[in-house]
Parts: sequence; C-alpha cells; structure tokens
Amino acid sequence: MKLTFTSITIIFFTVLLFVIIEPSYQYVYSCNSSEPCGCSSNAASVTRIVGGESAGTSTWGWAVSIFISGTSLCGGAILSSSWIITAAHCVNGIAASQVTVYAGSNTRFSGQSRVASSITVHPSYVSSTKINDIALIQLSTPLTMSSSAVKIICIPYVSSTTLSAGEGPPAGLSVVAVGWGTLSEGGSLPSTLQQVTVKTVDYRGSTCSSVLNNRLVQFCAGVSGGGKDTCQGDSGGPLMMFTTSSQWELVGVTSYGIGCARAAYAGVYTRVAYYQDWIRITTAGTYTNATSSTSAVITVLPGIYCAIGYGLANSMLVEGDDGNIIVDTLESREAATELHKDFQTISSKPVVAIIYTHNHGDHVLGAEVLAGNNLSNVKVYSHSTTQKIFDITLGILQQITYQRAARQFGTYLTEENGAINDGIGLHLKYTQNTTSAFLYPTDTFDKDSWSLTIAGRDFVLYHAPGETDDQIVIYMPKEKVLFAADNIYKAFPNIYTIRGTTTRDAMQWVSSLDLMRKLRAEYLIPSHTKPISGAEYIYETITIYRDAMQFVHDQTVRFMNKGFSPDEIIGNKLIQLPKRLKEHPYLQEFYGTVDWSIRGIFDRYLGWYSSKSSDLNPDPPNVRAQNLIRLGGGSKKVFESAQAAYLEQKFQWCLELTEALSIYPEDLNKSDIIQLQASTLQKLATFQTSANGRNWYLTKSLEIQGLIEIKPSSIQITQTILKTSLKNIFMLLSVNLNYHKANDINRLVLFHFQDTTEKFSIHIRNEIADVQFQWPENIQSNAIDMIIEMTKEEIWKEVIANIKNPLTSLANNEIILKDGNGEINPELSVQFLTFLSMFTSE
Repeated sequence: MKLTFTSITIIFFTVLLFVIIEPSYQYVYSCNSSEPCGCSSNAASVTRIVGGESAGTSTWGWAVSIFISGTSLCGGAILSSSWIITAAHCVNGIAASQVTVYAGSNTRFSGQSRVASSITVHPSYVSSTKINDIALIQLSTPLTMSSSAVKIICIPYVSSTTLSAGEGPPAGLSVVAVGWGTLSEGGSLPSTLQQVTVKTVDYRGSTCSSVLNNRLVQFCAGVSGGGKDTCQGDSGGPLMMFTTSSQWELVGVTSYGIGCARAAYAGVYTRVAYYQDWIRITTAGTYTNATSSTSAVITVLPGIYCAIGYGLANSMLVEGDDGNIIVDTLESREAATELHKDFQTISSKPVVAIIYTHNHGDHVLGAEVLAGNNLSNVKVYSHSTTQKIFDITLGILQQITYQRAARQFGTYLTEENGAINDGIGLHLKYTQNTTSAFLYPTDTFDKDSWSLTIAGRDFVLYHAPGETDDQIVIYMPKEKVLFAADNIYKAFPNIYTIRGTTTRDAMQWVSSLDLMRKLRAEYLIPSHTKPISGAEYIYETITIYRDAMQFVHDQTVRFMNKGFSPDEIIGNKLIQLPKRLKEHPYLQEFYGTVDWSIRGIFDRYLGWYSSKSSDLNPDPPNVRAQNLIRLGGGSKKVFESAQAAYLEQKFQWCLELTEALSIYPEDLNKSDIIQLQASTLQKLATFQTSANGRNWYLTKSLEIQGLIEIKPSSIQITQTILKTSLKNIFMLLSVNLNYHKANDINRLVLFHFQDTTEKFSIHIRNEIADVQFQWPENIQSNAIDMIIEMTKEEIWKEVIANIKNPLTSLANNEIILKDGNGEINPELSVQFLTFLSMFTSE
C-alpha cells in the first residue's frame, strides 16, 4: 500500500492528541501482522536512548546491535535475512571479518549472532559532513527468520532515485528511535535496547539549520527544549514512523548530533527513502563495487529496455527482427561506452537506427558509440529542426551554454564539496575530460506525426513541443509503449532553466501532454527517471502534470494582468500550488520550480521589463554597489552588517551585501569578502530543493574562490568546430567579430570550397559581419576585396580551430587568394591575416 504523508501526519497528530489526554501518557501501537515487514511479535508500548525508556520484549524485532572490532558499538535494522542497514561512519574502513551482528534480543551482544561477509558503504559517503551516511552489511549466513523475535523493517516506497517531499517525513511528525546508546551525555551504555519518541524538525529552524549539511539526504528530529534524543552508541540505529497500514517504516538512520538532547541542536538522520534504489540494487547482488554508480538496465517489456543511471538521461533499446533501435544516446562518448557494453550483453544485433527525441546534449552526444560497428549504415531520425537548434547551442552559444550548464548540473563539483545528483538523474557526464560522439540526423520529418517500421517494429513519431520546440514522443502502438522524451519526468517541469534558454511555452507543452495522455499508453518510458506502467496510472499522472503547468501559467497571467511584477507575485506568495498538486510525487521541485516558472512565463509574454520605473534604466552594478556602501556607512560597516546577516541566517541579504562589497571593497581585504560570500553560497545551497539551484550555488562558491575555472577544453572546442557544418562556422565568425578592429572598415570577402562547391560571403560594414550563404548576385569585380578559395572544407575548420597555421595552408596551396577578377594574388596574404585577426574573443 502506498501512503501519502498528509494522511500519515494526520494520524500522528491524532496519536499525539491521544497521548496528551491519556493520563499514563502511553500509546500502544498494534501493527498489522499480515504485512511482510514492519510488524513485530508484540505491540510497541511507548510512553514518551536520552530521556527515553527500555523497549519491551520482541517489539522491535528488526533492531540489531553491531559489535565492531571488539571495541565499538552501533545499531542497525534488518532489511532481510541476509542484509542489515546501518550508518556509514560505523563501518567505513572496517574489514567485514571485524563486524558481528546480534539480532532477536533486547540485550546487547545476545541473540542470533552473525559475522559480516561484506560491507558496502555508500560510494558518495563524505566523512567530514556525514553526507550519504548509510551502509549495508551482508551477513555470512542468513538469520533464522522463523524466530518470533526476528523481523524485517519496511523501507519507504519511492519510485525514483529522487525523493519527493510527499514521501519523506514532514516537519512535526512523531517518530520513534531505538538504539543502544548512552542514557545521558557522557553516561554509560545501557544493557538493554532503548526507545524514545521525537518529532521531525523543520530544516529552516535554528536547531536544525545549525547542524544540517544537506536537506536532500538528511533531516532533523528532536524535542523542543531538549531532553530526548539519540546519543553515543545509537549511531546506525533506526528512526521509524507508524504508517496508516499499521506498519513501522524506516525513515531515518541515526547519523550525528552535537552532544545529546541539547536544546539548541536537533539530531541529524540519514533520509532512507532517498536511497531506496541503491538499497534495492545492492541487496539484489547487482551492486558489486563500492565505487560503482547505481546504473541499471530495466526490462520494460521483452525486447524493450530502459537504461537509467549511466548519465543524466536515459537511453532506450528496442530489439527488432534483424537489428536494434536506440532512443536517445546519453551525453558523451565516455558515458555511452559503458552503456554500449551492457546493451551488447542484452542483444548483439547491429544497431540499425537511432532516434533523437530532441536536441539536448544529454540525449545526442553518445550516438556514434552506441551505433557500434554498423556506424556507416545507421539511420538517425529526428524532427527537422533538431540539427539547427543543436548547431546554435553548440555553435554560437557554446561557451556560455557550457559555463551555465556546468553550474546548473554541478559538473565541476565532487563528492567532497557537495555533489549529490542532478534532480532528474544522477550526474551529467560531460566535463572538460569528456568528448562528444554526435551523429547528424539522416532522416527527419516536419509534420505532426510520422509512422514508420524499423527492423519489424512499428513506431509513430509525434511532434510534441514541450521542454524543447523540436521534442518528439514515440509511440509503439502494438506494445502500447510511449517514449515520453523530456515532456514528463518525476520532478516539477523545468519551464525555465537557469542554464539559459528561451522560456518554454507552457501551454504548448500542456497541449503535447494532452496528445500523450490520449494515446492511453500502458507503459511510459521518460527520458529521465524511471518508467511507469498501468494505463490509468499513466493517464492520471500525465493529467496532474499538465494541470500543474496550466495552474502556474494561468495564475501568473492573472496576476500579470493585475499589474504585479514577478518579484511581487513571488515575494507575496500569490501563487501556491494547491495541496493535491504540491504533494504529488511528480510535482516536487527537484528540477524546475514554481518561482522560476513564474519569472519565465512573465518574461515570455512581456519581456525583461518589470514595469517598475527604476528598472527601466537602472544604474550599472558598480554604481549601485558604491551607493549601497556609502548608504551603509562605508565598506567596513557594510561588511559587519553582512557578517551579522550571516549569523542571523539572512543569507540572501548577506549575499547581496557581499556582492556589492566585491565590486566596491574600498580598504577591505577582498579575501575576507570572498570567504564570507563563499560560505553564504554554501548555506544557500543547503536550502535548495531544486538540484539546479543547489549545484549553481555550490559551483559559484568554488568559482569566486578561484578553485575552478569553467570553460570548454581546447579538445572540445576543436571537436565541435570540426564536426559542425560550414554554415555554422560562418555564423560563429559573425558573433566573434571584434567590432573595435572593424571600425570604419567596408570590406567584401567571398569564399569558395572546391570539395563541397559551397559559396559564402562576409561583408564587413558598420562594425558588423554580414554573412550570406551564397555570393551576391550581379556583383561587380571592383566591389570584391578578396576571394578565398580552399581545396577542402576541413582546411578552413582547422584554421578556425587554431590547429592549422593559415600561412602553412597558403604555402601548400590549400588556401588560394584571388582578387575581385578571380586572379591569384599572393600579395593578398597580409590582407587575409588582417581579416582573420578581426574575429577574436577578446
């Protein structure tokens, strides 16, 4: 039974009320013994570890004591007869042979004992911050589950690698912790299992924010005023909630705290639901290396597979009669190489077709690898606009796209400085050290739909603009399988992406979702997050997804028409998702957000101007900074105000002050400003639900400290230039004209490529480069300053990429210079080099 935490919260508040009016302050939890997990032989009786009480016999049958290296003690919980869950810090670096687990007893080091056979610490565990503080212990021999004293705990049901807020413990929820820890700070260990009821704490509260390092994977619990908490020896023990199906569910693993039950500090717990995929894969025996990712190939139907976790996006394999079809190809040669090997183990048939759902790099940059040995014969299908959009993104916008995408996806982050995931996938595997393997489309369509048969499999490709205008969804009518592309994933839609694009047309996206739900698919395979099945469930999920988008769109337009700016709409919380939308697992703001969507929709309709008079011609940043510093009494006083804001957890205001100080520091030590600003960015990151926002803050923190420099590698730039079309090369020249060097110049240069017969012209005038994909008609020879003829297009690309010296090409007659009459004129070489020098990125 899947539960909503709204109903759980209500039950717990009812329980708390009952406890308050019950004279004995005692509540008995009678569990459902027919369920396979979360129910012990005896009901748990809890009256109120530190401030706790001894647990009753056989009430927490999954609680175990873990004896480590003969010296230390931790707790844990039973997931199955062979697997125990505990904290990573308990067993990190410990040999399995040094760990003994005791189960089925309320007394320390008694009951069934088992030596560990293997220990799997989460691969992203960070000891300094206790992020990903979770580990799994495999026992040398299974526990005897027929014993009434040994039971299995339930883990939260979450259907994605990303936890939704509706599937985690909300603030104020009563939960029960059990453990073997001290009864008071600095006290001695008890001999019996202890239990205590505490409440989950809002991450924004001072008792939690002061100790919490990452709200996506951790949460706080405790009691106002202190007095009840976990303590030394409780590490790794279970924190549980009682569900509406009368089962105990493991919501947290005891991780760390400051002291024990101190009023100023809540305890911190690892959020178990976040790791359910990792737990499932590890305990199934498919997780064989502590450094591996949680990648897996899911069988949707026989012959239809979804690869998830190999990169940011999914890649799908459809096995045909005499060949395979790949849908989307990941983001780099390196990411696709790992997947190609795994696909080959499923089917060794040649790849005969690749279908791009849209132009985003994480869907197209691994194509050459996945095509395999049949590269020369593979057909690549896409919408007719895909190549053009791709060329713009990786052409004239490559540098800024790369930089902003690196911030959004955290590609420069490591586990040590905060990398967790990218919201709709594990990580974008496109960094300075990776390369692209893009294949240009061979077969495209520009109609509403296109039916085709590939290797005996029937497909219908629908143009369904949504997250991109070239988006297509793919339907297999016989199998009732819908490949949803990026039009739906298990996170709030990214109507505006902070890496930078034109705001997506929300209502056009809604129309595409309407098209998708009308298909009544029985299997839906998104290009991010996991596939789902069941015609009604899919229909309902798409419906609520499109309704949420329409709600945000319609209400934004409503308040726009009332004269509100985006800042006013968001600041006054005028648009809040209705409860049934806000709590839906597919609408959690782990990727897109409601606030960013409001800003984007406003900008799409009305542009950048808010209608606020002071925004019409604002002062430049340096003037604004100077005025702010002067108003604040000078840089020293403003810096003191920034420090105070930081201590008061007014991090946004602290950031604004430090940004002004960075521009106008006066006599301040700039390194002090940078350090405070970097710390502020790190704090802001912890408050982000969206992985995009979190990654951006953390990356900017590293950038301002000079720890990283974000720019494409020379190999990536070269590779892009060599791969792209000549038309794209000439458009690159247009936006790289240094207009200072083109001052008062009027020059017409013609280009001719012998191998492709293509002709281009560049007319420099009025400090612009007018690029045309042909020669001007009826042009007089005296109007032509120079004709540049090349034997091969690669020569020009290599010159532009700075891997070939143009003088060498001139000497080798690879580049031939002619005057306006078409006569070869070597004396034009100086003019040629001057012409090239005008196109720089200075």
